[in-house]
Amino acid sequence: MALGLGLGRIALGAAAKAFLGIVAKQAIAVTCAVVTASVVKSIANSKSTTMTKEQKGNNNVYVLEEPITKKVEYVGRTTNIEVRKSQHQNDPNKGNLNMVPILENVSYSLARGTEQGLIEYYQTLNRGNYRNNQIRGISPFNPNRRKYIQDSYDFFGEEIYVGGIQW
Repeated sequence: MALGLGLGRIALGAAAKAFLGIVAKQAIAVTCAVVTASVVKSIANSKSTTMTKEQKGNNNVYVLEEPITKKVEYVGRTTNIEVRKSQHQNDPNKGNLNMVPILENVSYSLARGTEQGLIEYYQTLNRGNYRNNQIRGISPFNPNRRKYIQDSYDFFGEEIYVGGIQW
């Protein structure tokens, strides 16, 4: 009898700990999502003045965020910010979100890697929510996936490491 009660307490304790861990993880993720877009943008802006010739181009990476909470709902990439902004404003699912440019005038490869990293970081890949990304920035089967992600890592270095998630 005592053994059964002890195992029940252990199981209950483990379940409570797991639940609290999930809640804490979600709270941390929301907190990080609120502050990180501006951090990423400021790091990108400071690095953009020292871009190599290979890192320069006509591609841009942006996020769409909630106006009040600043929670990132969508990550995108475009060669024309104004046209893409207009397209999002006309979308009933994304029309009320604010566009925040993260990287401007960078290479295709750097933009692809950064877009994928931000999709993973903000966890915006959600086919059930049309405010979020419906597809990955880079398919897991794309033969250039490693290069795109490496180009992003080379640009940002180890400075983007928040909440235990590195990209």
